[in-house]
Amino acid sequence: MTSYNEIGEPLLIDSADGQHNFRNDLEAPGVANTDTWWQRNRRALIFSISVVVIIGAACAVLIPTFAASNDLLSPDWRALQQRVQKRFSFLDDRLGGRVGPGCAVGVYNQGKIAFAQGFGHANLQFNQYIDPHKTVFRIASTSKQFTAACIAILIVDGKLSLNSTIGQFFPQLPQYANITVGELMYHTSGIPDYFNLFKANVNAPTCFDRDACVTLPTLLRVLKNSKAERPPGIEFQYDNSGYVMAGLIVESVTGLSLAEFAQRRIFTKLGMHNTRYQDNVRHLVASAAEGYSVRNHNGHCGARKCSPLDNYELLNTELNFVGDGGILTTVDDLLKWDENFYTSQLGGKNLTELQLRPGRYLNGSLIADDSFAGSKYALGLTVANAWSEQFPYAVVLHSGRFVGFTAQLLRFPQFHVSVCVLCNGGVETSAPNFAAEVGAMYFDQFQKNPQDASKFEQYAYNPDKPG
Repeated sequence: MTSYNEIGEPLLIDSADGQHNFRNDLEAPGVANTDTWWQRNRRALIFSISVVVIIGAACAVLIPTFAASNDLLSPDWRALQQRVQKRFSFLDDRLGGRVGPGCAVGVYNQGKIAFAQGFGHANLQFNQYIDPHKTVFRIASTSKQFTAACIAILIVDGKLSLNSTIGQFFPQLPQYANITVGELMYHTSGIPDYFNLFKANVNAPTCFDRDACVTLPTLLRVLKNSKAERPPGIEFQYDNSGYVMAGLIVESVTGLSLAEFAQRRIFTKLGMHNTRYQDNVRHLVASAAEGYSVRNHNGHCGARKCSPLDNYELLNTELNFVGDGGILTTVDDLLKWDENFYTSQLGGKNLTELQLRPGRYLNGSLIADDSFAGSKYALGLTVANAWSEQFPYAVVLHSGRFVGFTAQLLRFPQFHVSVCVLCNGGVETSAPNFAAEVGAMYFDQFQKNPQDASKFEQYAYNPDKPG
């Protein structure tokens, strides 16, 4: 009787023992087949191997990068991951969404990555998708907590105080001489934000959106010609200038640039090998995402048909000073930073408490920032005893936004759980909003009951005492 191989060639089966003799029906009768087994069947084997390779490659392209710890084996974690994937699928053409930039989303649980997933493109020009573990994002003002940590390390080392006045570091800015380091860090200095200064100064270059060329000497020259917008210590006004100046104070005290000091005292010690302050934007960074903004072309793309790439514009910056921003990092590295707030590996508990300590105005009241009701400002971090009325849990966070990138690291210390969202699609991908959604999904999924909040006020900075 006749059977067939994998590619449809007829095979003889010996009716006596039912075994294949692998002799082709088309052989001339009476002629023995002297080919080897490989020669007779190589076409079928090559075909089978090709199918496996093609399917594997297709899976690698079609399935967004996903990883989980053993915690995901529980139904609740698996359900949460599925909810997150469904919410972010619109960012990824592999999940039926559009072609465009996107986000890396990670949820940390008990010091491990519960799950992480990439949605959308890190680089549209080269068709590179976001890898949640390897893609490097600019995190903009989320960097402020690292600059503040460098200042805090110097305080714990006994080399600086929050009550130190800044005149000794900036003799060229006598109008700001009596402002304290603490007032810089808590956004109560009254020094104008350099973004506003450069917007108002028509003779100065800008760095707000693209092709920027603001230099540190230019910044200091513009600050020299500025004046305080209000007396120090009486009002919270978010200010990027103060954190650039904080970075320069680190350099003045240590002899190291902020980038070098942070590398030695934070990133290397925590094993954050894919994290840096980018104080030279011309240096290439492996696996770095590009930042994009939405482009409204109204269907007009010249003589050619519009493509998905026409929907976005590439954003860049020539901004080479750091402190208010400038950090490039990954979801995996931020886990190591996040975990330090539980382990106090850097500097011990004194450093951790100092970082989480809300500032005070000169009248003694706690400094309230404008993030949400009840939130206070600590060292580069917003802290609150209750995230919201619906979710009355302690929270620590700081967001960032610059040249198409948005970032949010959202920590719930009572539960040892954090949400990290890093995006590169401008207003189309708002990391703070997305992180809040994922946080709400977490509490909804696990039905957490309110607990006594951590009282951040117990660490509150007292300007009347050395700090």
